[in-house]
Amino acid sequence: MQRMLDAARVDADKRIFAWILVMRYAGLRISDACMLHTNAVKGNQITLRAIKTDVEISVAVPPIVIQELQRITPKRNGHFFWNGNSTLASLTDLYRDFHLRRVFERAGVKGTPHMFRHTFVQRALDSGLMSMRQVAAAIGDSELICQRHYGKWNKRGQEQLNAQLQAVHSQDKLLQTLNQQGRKTSKSAQSIKSES
Repeated sequence: MQRMLDAARVDADKRIFAWILVMRYAGLRISDACMLHTNAVKGNQITLRAIKTDVEISVAVPPIVIQELQRITPKRNGHFFWNGNSTLASLTDLYRDFHLRRVFERAGVKGTPHMFRHTFVQRALDSGLMSMRQVAAAIGDSELICQRHYGKWNKRGQEQLNAQLQAVHSQDKLLQTLNQQGRKTSKSAQSIKSES
């Protein structure tokens, strides 16, 4: 991430640094980031209606994201990254295949724009401060979709789940009996071994 941001900071197009920060710290899809409007930025919040899901997203972002957006002179109709002339498909292609590819090459990184969304989700889940439901709300997805796509990266959640299961197992009477029987069998086997 640091190499990508360093490469974006020195890019000829000064908007790319802000665009990558928005992608990383708001967890937006590429379409929503490319179409970001000045009306979506209020204080430290980015609030918009997701293009793909038509769900309202409102997420707090670090001050540097807002500062970098404020450095941009909005294009036509108040958009940060869209000039108002191209279609959404050609705009996302431009950012993915031209601007971002250039940054990735300079940084020596292989990836896609979606990796910023993945990083956003993974960091939120691994912090242990947000539930899967809260992260799903932050990115404008259902909890089921979020679990399906990002559950495998929820290491903190898996650790908590394992600890809870161990606590459940410790209260299981059958397991206690089996463990006692196992210890007796083990002692008997050792006793037979030592006699022979």
